[in-house]
Amino acid sequence: PGPIKRGTGVRPLLAFGANLTGANIVGYITTNVTPFMVGFIGGAKYIGLYDRASTITLIPSKQLLLPIMNVMQSALTRVADSQEKLRAAAVSLLGKIALIAMFVTTAMFITADWLVEIVLGEGWEGSVLIFRMLSLAAITTPITTFVAIMMIVNGHAKALMHWKMITFSILLGSVIIGSYWGALGVVAAHCISGVCIRVPLFLAYSTGYQPVRMSDYVKALFPALICAVITITVVWLVRLQFEPQSPLLAVVLYGAMALSVYTMVGFFLKPARRELYEIFELTKLLLVKNKSS
Repeated sequence: PGPIKRGTGVRPLLAFGANLTGANIVGYITTNVTPFMVGFIGGAKYIGLYDRASTITLIPSKQLLLPIMNVMQSALTRVADSQEKLRAAAVSLLGKIALIAMFVTTAMFITADWLVEIVLGEGWEGSVLIFRMLSLAAITTPITTFVAIMMIVNGHAKALMHWKMITFSILLGSVIIGSYWGALGVVAAHCISGVCIRVPLFLAYSTGYQPVRMSDYVKALFPALICAVITITVVWLVRLQFEPQSPLLAVVLYGAMALSVYTMVGFFLKPARRELYEIFELTKLLLVKNKSS
């Protein structure tokens, strides 16, 4: 302990921390705008349906993607001194994240009613439509989290806080408009604004603060989108012809079918084929390490 000194280099660190804390606070408020509006418009019934559907939707992100993101931030920080290396690493990682996250979204959308019955039981049929809408919007979480990590790695916490304020304004305006169609309109507005407005704008905004360009984002995300659209179309057509009586059997059967179609389509697309191959190799490596330990 000693007297206070100036010029110690602490001020930039405090400013970075304050901006990052501010971004997290605004992000927390933004996250709670939709459930607040659902409860305000629809009452206890709809907030209950939304809460249960949202909880199921977030399980994959919390259990799989968020731990990966935490490790990824450390990995990207190590190459942050070289913007070209950082860009190459980011594009490769984003391609893999998009493929994994888009498949999870696809599987949840296809099996939504069965998953709700298995996880929540009878009497929660009203949450199926909400769950289906939220499952489509679930792809936004890993993408926006990844982009936010890229901005933090490059030291632009202040710019991230500014974006959080912008996205809060967009979401608030969207759910207010959606409220004219009731609680379901609020959920729909939340999902549509996320996929069609907030994510594209965030990608464009972030290019001014890190080396990944908009064209890089398109190349990384487009193959996964193609795989998802074709998979949903093919598997849904099959589902219209045959539905098992057992929800558990249905989830296993159609989940496996979705994985097969998704992987097959991916191997026909050169960028996706490369990413899938690297995902398989990494999975094999992790399995071998687990067996040896």
